[in-house]
Amino acid sequence: MLLITFSLLIGMTFLLLAKLSLWRYNCSQLMPGRKLNFLNIFGDLIEVIKYLNSDADHPFQLKILNALVNCCKTFQKQQLFCLWGFYTPLVFLVKSGAVKEVLNANGLKEKSWIYEWGKLGFGNGLPCSQHAIWKPRRKMINRCFHPDVLRGFIPIFNDKAQKLVNFFQENGKEFITINDTIQLCSVDVVCGFPLVRPQNLAKIVKKYEIPEGNHSKLRAGELFMNRICKFWLWPEFIFWNTPSGRDTKSNLKVLKDFTRKIMHEKKEQYLTSECKMYEGKRQALLDLLLDLHCDTNQLSEEDLLDEVNSFALAGSDTTASTVTWAFYMIGLFPEIQKKIHQELDRVFEKDIDKEATEDDLNQLFYLDCVLKV
Repeated sequence: MLLITFSLLIGMTFLLLAKLSLWRYNCSQLMPGRKLNFLNIFGDLIEVIKYLNSDADHPFQLKILNALVNCCKTFQKQQLFCLWGFYTPLVFLVKSGAVKEVLNANGLKEKSWIYEWGKLGFGNGLPCSQHAIWKPRRKMINRCFHPDVLRGFIPIFNDKAQKLVNFFQENGKEFITINDTIQLCSVDVVCGFPLVRPQNLAKIVKKYEIPEGNHSKLRAGELFMNRICKFWLWPEFIFWNTPSGRDTKSNLKVLKDFTRKIMHEKKEQYLTSECKMYEGKRQALLDLLLDLHCDTNQLSEEDLLDEVNSFALAGSDTTASTVTWAFYMIGLFPEIQKKIHQELDRVFEKDIDKEATEDDLNQLFYLDCVLKV
């Protein structure tokens, strides 16, 4: 009896794999990509494993990136290409024409299954929400990024930028790893903008300042990307029982506790009319979200927290990545760096302590072009 059951289990498994392999074969004929063997269960992950076993003394994530770069070179003349992780298709867009088609396609506006992983941190915030929620909510939030609102936060940008420069100057080393420091700086900036008005920032940060040892725990985005790279952590049961999964929960708890405290204080102020002075078309993000929660009931308290967490986590992480790569790329090209210095000298002259104004920023044409390339 046991032998018959075991034989049936093997037979059903084989039939399932055969069905999936046939489906993968048919799909692979529709777009560029490697033509996989019918019995290849792992798909293109075999090529990734080869890079992981290479002798190159590189971090794990860099080996994954090198594997993807190699695939991009192979299919660089195509509009897009597809890689297979087991029986899951991963489509990479190579040309702008493919990106345009995807953005214009109504059937491709829903997010893929991988965004479900982010819901532990973002809930139904903008990064992970369905299109029906994302579109109207994004339209409401866009008004918080109007130039009239941004002007009010220039002093915050100046203050945090000066602290970052001071840190690098006081370090005294010729070479330094900048990504961790910039990550912390971006968290400080995002906690001031666009969540709260500059007038309330000092009081809130002083009362709810995150302990220094917990700053690194806010880098839950790094753990998220780490899971994407390590395909063996994709199954939920495996991931949440690993140190990485438990660490992710701990990190997100730190972030949520911090944003929840800010939100509760702001809500209390709002209900006692302390924040009503900010009513109007141009509001900071948390002021607007509180309007939608307390006045119009368009957002629940959980929705409000989801959006705040989305900007505090995703906003700080993407900001840090952008600034880090900008510094890195500028450092690779001394001639570009020299032209940037010349423009800064022209605008600020010899006053190195001068705070940047909106007029100053509007005169930095060359730097603007460098950052947008």
